[in-house]
Amino acid sequence: MNSLKKERVGGQIACARCGICCEKGGPAFHGCDRPILESGRIALADLYTLRKGEPVFDNVANRLDTAPTDILKIRSVNGVSACLFYQRADRSCGVYADRPLECRVLECWNPEGMAAVYQADRLERKDLISGLPDLWEMVLAHEEVCAYARLSQAVKEKNWETVAYGIRYDFQVRRLMVEKGNMDDRLFDFLFGMPLTVTLQRYGLSPQQIHTMAVGKNS
Repeated sequence: MNSLKKERVGGQIACARCGICCEKGGPAFHGCDRPILESGRIALADLYTLRKGEPVFDNVANRLDTAPTDILKIRSVNGVSACLFYQRADRSCGVYADRPLECRVLECWNPEGMAAVYQADRLERKDLISGLPDLWEMVLAHEEVCAYARLSQAVKEKNWETVAYGIRYDFQVRRLMVEKGNMDDRLFDFLFGMPLTVTLQRYGLSPQQIHTMAVGKNS
């Protein structure tokens, strides 16, 4: 066990507030965390979605994988991986009283607690916004065109027309929701996941290839 990550308090092992866990990124949300989001104590604009089928790194299994469902996570601080609510100056949490389940069960010296809940009852976008029909229909329409199962197959087959259409559709949806819907663009990574111009690089496409397709020229 790493002595930097734990300390003994009254004979019991406790968190030493080293900040390593928080520096690695924000937690994912589960069903029991729903009241935190519905109350606004953590805002939807503070989240991003790893969409079903998206290439992701599984921190518990320590391997690259694909997301089996939506995974809703707290954003990172711009330019670094640290959780948005991690306060580096005193290594504290800005939402400690309302921290999600994964933060409450995480013990870096004893991973069993996290492993037990990690894939259980994950909260999805539909749990939070399916009651808003117009918005939910827009998310479903985006998912139909930009689903990772569809795009990963297109990349494998070098079907650049399908990939290019997905990139442009993803961009246009975000643009139109600002211009015509007056929507806060901080919500987009929750509603539609990270931009395809970013995530498609995980399939080995270069930024230049993606840009070429985004502006309407097939690779």
